[in-house]
Amino acid sequence: MMPTFRNHFCAGKGEQQASMRRRVDAGLATEGHSQENGSVFFHATKEGCKAVGMGPAGIKRAFEE
Repeated sequence: MMPTFRNHFCAGKGEQQASMRRRVDAGLATEGHSQENGSVFFHATKEGCKAVGMGPAGIKRAFEE
């Protein structure tokens, strides 16, 4: 597994955002700020990190500033 270096995904309009909002509803992600072009940033929760197989070190790294 590749090391994690960031905890965000910029979803474009349409299906990308719909897919990410389903993850928000499931508690696997949170919705962040919107861009002027309509894109929205999403961030994994600790449960979302666990769901994709991240271990404790990767989860810690994902939440560091």
